[in-house]
Amino acid sequence: MELDLNHWHVIHDHVKSIDDLDSLKRSKYVQSDIHDCFKLVRDFLESNIIVLFTGTPCQVSGLKCYLSKEYDKLFLADVICHGVPSPYVWDKYLSELSDGVCKKANVRKGSFKITDVNFREKSNGWRKYCISIKYNTGSGEYVEKENIYNNMYMNLFLNNITLRPSCYRCKFRNQKSGSDITLGDFWGYENFDKDDDKGVSLVLLNTDKGKSLFNSIPLKKIIPVYYNKVVAYNKSLKISYNRPPFRDKFFLLNRF
Repeated sequence: MELDLNHWHVIHDHVKSIDDLDSLKRSKYVQSDIHDCFKLVRDFLESNIIVLFTGTPCQVSGLKCYLSKEYDKLFLADVICHGVPSPYVWDKYLSELSDGVCKKANVRKGSFKITDVNFREKSNGWRKYCISIKYNTGSGEYVEKENIYNNMYMNLFLNNITLRPSCYRCKFRNQKSGSDITLGDFWGYENFDKDDDKGVSLVLLNTDKGKSLFNSIPLKKIIPVYYNKVVAYNKSLKISYNRPPFRDKFFLLNRF
């Protein structure tokens, strides 16, 4: 998944070179637009090209249904998914944020543009990450940076207010998506090993195909942990979050 640099929407895309991987990195807390990726995956597979598809559990399951048959050269990886916010909420957030930037940077609306969005800026560490948005004001760069617990958009997301309706009754958690590998942050890692606050990845190997792929990758350090220990600190693996009683009122008042 990457950010569409024209509208700053999250889109599914593909790359064929290691040099192009950077655009797919980093967390993006908005629902992605699949567009024609399912068709592209099928076309690549029918052309005997190895494919690694990554997405949310429901997207992985959706691809499997679309293909309707197994492919030896297809590897599926999903992410530990909290749920996905509506793209309309993200659009409105960016619009209101830009209004505030106009006042802070003392620039006219429409005279500047966003040049970078980072949902997980980690200069203050893995746990105290920030959402950072850079603007080109015409006369220089302006950066709007805020800790996630002080940021309106991230607060709404983490408190489950802006999730899509289907996320409150997700049918694809608990390894039901059909993925070969599940990826995520290893929250709770400090309970198993020394923690330098630089971040640790959690990798769950769900199938023999996933194990084979993982074992082919040279890694510096691997710490095996029992699944029940992992779930204790990463509850999104198994449960959907309750729909807040005021969610509908929030969307009504904001005219989404």
